[in-house]
Amino acid sequence: MISGERVRTIRDLMDRYLEIVNSPRNLQNASLWKEHGGWNRDKPRGFVPSRSGETVPFVVELDISLWRKLTGNTNLIDYYSDPYTHMEFQLLRNLKHHEMYRDNYVYTDELYIWFGVITELSLFGSEVEWQEHKEGWIKGPVLQSLDDIQRLRPPDFYTSGLMPRVHEFYEVMNEVADGRMKVMFPELARGPFCMAVHLRGISDLFCEVLTDPESVHRLMRFIVDAEKAWTAERSRFTGEEPSRIKLFNDEIDCPSIGPKIYDDLIFPYEKELADKYGGVRYWHSCGNITAFLPAINNLPNLDVVHIGPWTSYEEADLIFGDSTALEICLHPVNDVVMATETRMRAKLEDIVQKCPHGNFSVRADALMPQGDDLEDQLEKIKMWESLALEYFGGDSN
Repeated sequence: MISGERVRTIRDLMDRYLEIVNSPRNLQNASLWKEHGGWNRDKPRGFVPSRSGETVPFVVELDISLWRKLTGNTNLIDYYSDPYTHMEFQLLRNLKHHEMYRDNYVYTDELYIWFGVITELSLFGSEVEWQEHKEGWIKGPVLQSLDDIQRLRPPDFYTSGLMPRVHEFYEVMNEVADGRMKVMFPELARGPFCMAVHLRGISDLFCEVLTDPESVHRLMRFIVDAEKAWTAERSRFTGEEPSRIKLFNDEIDCPSIGPKIYDDLIFPYEKELADKYGGVRYWHSCGNITAFLPAINNLPNLDVVHIGPWTSYEEADLIFGDSTALEICLHPVNDVVMATETRMRAKLEDIVQKCPHGNFSVRADALMPQGDDLEDQLEKIKMWESLALEYFGGDSN
């Protein structure tokens, strides 16, 4: 039985946090984006900049492994297993972000339920290994060969993988929030190819893409159909219509795969999902996707494409122009925590010069603890933030 004191502590944090949500500074930040909120997991992103005036919105986003150090060394096993800790840590993290940074992060009256990138994989039978200092990961592939596809079963919305924990968190967090904040139910956001890679194992599947594409298609077909059925049950449970999809696809990377493989084996399934749910809100891969950008541009109603450190933002600007916004994400080490001021300036100037359409936002993201000198690392992040304010504006103070 949770103590009343613990609930009061969380509700006190909610009071402090909701003051930030309704503050002039946050309202000003919200005006820099065409839409915000509705992000059913950590690290809110994938929002379209409003392009009002000369301001380019930018965001500083520390990895959870660094946030835990700045919020009392929270044990992440507790964070992922206890709904009260899950809720408390989110609020502390946002309060600390507001205290430390003057970026254009938008604070909303929403809470998420998110156990890391393994959340969706667990639904298909992947066993999770939890860690106290960083996100958990799966112990290994579920499929020992593609012949095992026939033994896969579509995930049950209530009982598969982490779903019992999701439902527990949803009930408890709603009770504690007491209608003052919205608790968002998770969505499926991993792209079907990402799911296939981890169900089979990355090395084996990449070989089988070349040697047995027919079986890979069968696996992709199973995943897409299962995701549709799960999403339909989510709608019945929450009463919410499915929203435009998010596609997280870090395993889509060139030269690991080529454009023909993407066109033949991956794009048709992504487009099928996009057609069904009204388009793509956000397409993501941290890998090099320059070669795939023309094909990605053919996805319907595409709002934002993530442009990671290995993808050409110059090519992306040429291809997407005014139609789709770019989320330009810097290399967390080379461009931020180990960069000199000269290098930081050169990178920011290069982005501005090579993206003349101006339809982009910038993220200093995935900032993890580097070595023992945490203070030096935090000072470097603050230096980068100061330069971003100088180049892009948008200081909401």
